[in-house]
Amino acid sequence: MSNLKFLIISINLISVVYTQGMMNGYGIGSLFESQGSINGSNGLSKLSPSFMDNVSISNPSTWQNLDYTYLSVSYSFDEALIKKNSSLNGYSSLSNISWIVPIKSKSSLGLSLSPYSDQRIDLLADSTITFVAFGDTLESTKKIERFGGIVSFKLGGSRVLNSKFTFGTMFNFLFGSSRNSESIQFSSSSPVIQKSRQRYTGLLNEFFLNFKINEKNKLFASYLTTLNPLNVANRKKPLFDDVNNNEYYDYFSPLYDFPHPDSLNYPDEERLKNVHSPSSYHLAYEFKLNNRSTFSVETGSYSDNYKSNTNIQIPLNKTISSIRTQKVLFTRFSDKLSLSVVDKIIMRFGLQNKRSILEKNKLDKISEIGFSTGLGLRFKKIGNQIDINYYYGLRDYEIINQKEYFQQVQLSTSLADLWFVKRRQK
Repeated sequence: MSNLKFLIISINLISVVYTQGMMNGYGIGSLFESQGSINGSNGLSKLSPSFMDNVSISNPSTWQNLDYTYLSVSYSFDEALIKKNSSLNGYSSLSNISWIVPIKSKSSLGLSLSPYSDQRIDLLADSTITFVAFGDTLESTKKIERFGGIVSFKLGGSRVLNSKFTFGTMFNFLFGSSRNSESIQFSSSSPVIQKSRQRYTGLLNEFFLNFKINEKNKLFASYLTTLNPLNVANRKKPLFDDVNNNEYYDYFSPLYDFPHPDSLNYPDEERLKNVHSPSSYHLAYEFKLNNRSTFSVETGSYSDNYKSNTNIQIPLNKTISSIRTQKVLFTRFSDKLSLSVVDKIIMRFGLQNKRSILEKNKLDKISEIGFSTGLGLRFKKIGNQIDINYYYGLRDYEIINQKEYFQQVQLSTSLADLWFVKRRQK
């Protein structure tokens, strides 16, 4: 069976328990930063300032412009709907924790922890397959489950080179694990299940550049490269007959599963290299409309130079090999000196156009268009901040003529404080 036929059949078998939408069924799962807002204070922006004037949480080359140390925590609510299949999927999770320390307005240091990619997938056949074997008519149903993902720990900072240039860098340590379960059930018998586990390790590095043309115009750039491709330690467990239908391998109950684990030899863990090896660049231009408002445009290109490996079960049997994005953004910042509550509000608006290509085949495209709107509120003298961002859009899976509507709500809280300040002597 060709990959295309398998893909189409898999999509038709998706039921309402498919918990994240189609994008997370490809490869290691949809990259978190491609799902919408990275955190509640970013809007759709990756490079241009959006947290406050001259500062972006996701761009280290702007961190030195902070007045205080910030601890920022974001939580995300995501939902996807395929109307043709009446498949509604939703989930929520912690999306980002960042701690950023500016150092004398000349440099900065920051840490963050966030999901890199995750998969919460449950594919179940809506109908049975009937066939004849040894003179009997048998019916079978198939089910695939996958849970877990990859976590990103980032360590970065910035340094002002001169009045025009600021340089930033971010090391991205990838780690995590996922579990996969495949089962098939014949007629009224108990299901036969095979489980496997994958452990991930990898290291990426991203460089950032901030160029101040003049007081009203700025350019931002970033380049991501892979230092150590994502490697996977894959362990497949033996097949077993789930006698008591609880999807676990039991051997202490009165009806233990077959065969008994004591009679099995577990296979060695298999090391798979270069499963994910991304590179990307992003460019942004910001124009300051007045003291509080900015207009910016961003463009980016992503590619994955992975080594295809059939030993890892991919739910939809495809991998996203490249992504191109274009964004238009408007931000109105708060007035730090005003005492009015209205002037403490930050407003963000954005439009995004994105196109993803599967398996380096230009015919397998996913087109996406969406808009974002967000509000932020600064409070207290040192500038604590609460942000909320809403993103809504449409994905068009061209090769299978499916449309997916999605939305995301991000909530973020950022607390400011003074760190590493010498106390005055009495």
